[in-house]
Amino acid sequence: MTTPSLEQLRPSPPYRYAELSQEHLVEAQEFLDAGNALQASEAVWGAAASALKAVCQERGWNHRFHNHLRAAAVYLALEWNRPDLELTFDSIENMHVNYYEHQWYVGEVQRRLEVVKPYCQEILRMRGAEPPSQEH
Repeated sequence: MTTPSLEQLRPSPPYRYAELSQEHLVEAQEFLDAGNALQASEAVWGAAASALKAVCQERGWNHRFHNHLRAAAVYLALEWNRPDLELTFDSIENMHVNYYEHQWYVGEVQRRLEVVKPYCQEILRMRGAEPPSQEH
């Protein structure tokens, strides 16, 4: 077995995760147009996960495992005082489950794709931005 080089082990830079997020959005629509709800579901999830990874990578947050992405989504929702983002993440996270469980079909996945598009924009906007002041 060949040992991977350090370059192969490094995570992608934040801009690459942002690019991947947008690529997954396009793939999701292509899969839906072809009637493939399962692959579209995973692409919807991939778009959100990649957007979160862009923020995590930039901030030095761990994003290797699924629970790290959930924690990042919750933290960003709290930091920006946007509980809607946490609830949206919950809905999008179900797309990953759908890939394995096949609970939703094309129309249902299409609706979630329409939700993930602005979600990804909001998350990516948080890269390098200062959260609003939180006066107590």
